[in-house]
Amino acid sequence: PVHLTVWFMLNAGMALQLILMGSQSFIVERFVVKILNKSFAMTSDPHINDIRDALVFLQREIVLQSTLQGTVYAMFAIWPFMFNKHDYLLPLGWLAYGVLGKKMCFTTVRGSEATGSSSQPVTED
Repeated sequence: PVHLTVWFMLNAGMALQLILMGSQSFIVERFVVKILNKSFAMTSDPHINDIRDALVFLQREIVLQSTLQGTVYAMFAIWPFMFNKHDYLLPLGWLAYGVLGKKMCFTTVRGSEATGSSSQPVTED
């Protein structure tokens, strides 16, 4: 039937997209570390390590999220029991957005010049 083919292609396509996004983040993380380590070796600026750590953390979050979501979409595409369970994603999305929103709210750019050189949790001064 056409509707099952469309359902399979949608979920398999999403799983493939998420796998490619996770792979891209993994490769970008390796290049970021390599380039920023070279930059630190040339300048000895400690802010470069802060930038590197923040970017590595961001890329690892993307790899984690894309792996988890890719697994869910792959299960929807392959496992027939999951074909009608897509409505369970909505509450999971609400929880994930809450967690990601909290991370965004408690992170700010610090520095007297506001150069965006480091990312630290917000504290009362």
